[in-house]
Amino acid sequence: MAELVGDWLGPFPTSTGACGASYGEFFFQSNGSYAFNGNSENCGGFTPVGTYSVEGNVITFDQTGVPNCPICQQRVQYAVTFSFVTSNDLQICSGSLCYVYHRQ
Repeated sequence: MAELVGDWLGPFPTSTGACGASYGEFFFQSNGSYAFNGNSENCGGFTPVGTYSVEGNVITFDQTGVPNCPICQQRVQYAVTFSFVTSNDLQICSGSLCYVYHRQ
């Protein structure tokens, strides 16, 4: 888990491109908490928060809320796979969609 700790900047996860200019930023803390800041030109933004755990190449997120978004699903658990392209480039995959995030 230690290698994930930090700030990772990359794309807003979407497969359609309909959101226009966008970015996504993961903040992984050493205490197992995380936040994801997603912002886009046409789809707005959101910041889910919660905890995460790592086993092998799988990150499991336990989202505990999305502050300031009453229509968002507040509590959800999901898993993604990850790998390091370089020590400063993190690839996260969900199904067939993969995104690369750069250490800040």
